[in-house]
Amino acid sequence: MRQSAIISNATSNVQKDLLSQPLQLLSGVDILGNASSALEHMSKGVAAISMDKKFIQSRQRQEKVGDFGDVVREGGGALAKSLFRGVTGMFTKPLEGAKSSGVEGFVQGVGKGLIGVAAQPVSGVLDLLSKTTEGANAMRMKIQAALTSEEQLLRRRMPRVVSGDNLLRPYDEYKAQGQNDFAKQPGISTPSKFFIFPNDM
Repeated sequence: MRQSAIISNATSNVQKDLLSQPLQLLSGVDILGNASSALEHMSKGVAAISMDKKFIQSRQRQEKVGDFGDVVREGGGALAKSLFRGVTGMFTKPLEGAKSSGVEGFVQGVGKGLIGVAAQPVSGVLDLLSKTTEGANAMRMKIQAALTSEEQLLRRRMPRVVSGDNLLRPYDEYKAQGQNDFAKQPGISTPSKFFIFPNDM
């Protein structure tokens, strides 16, 4: 085996270990999973304090998250809904109470509205934090699976070509293929170097 191949192998193994060791520590303790679960239970408890059945039911329909887009959609949505329901509940709960039980219902509605305006946004913030840690945990698991996989991660496309003026231009598959072919030519010692195309190409 050539010295350059040995060095390349060693460097690759060290990089893989440097990335995988912290992930193994996190997964062994399951910090993110436990934090997500704890935040979810706290949010559920705070939502129950609000005494708003519709709000509690809407929280139960939340989905699991798998990436950052899901975190924004589920966590941000939960926060926005809880803020909206908390503020509107200050006005709607007294009216609902007055309709069903007169003055006594109105007073109970005011109480429910005041509790809801405090409890529902707190529940929403806890939901956002829960979904954020859940998403981070899902990403950690994806990264760990990729690092521990025996399969070689494959490129989706050839590396982008950077021309002599060092400006980043739109991806050009033809030039990328040319750069790749040039790097494979005998006598080219480092295939990672860029093939510099003239500016007029």
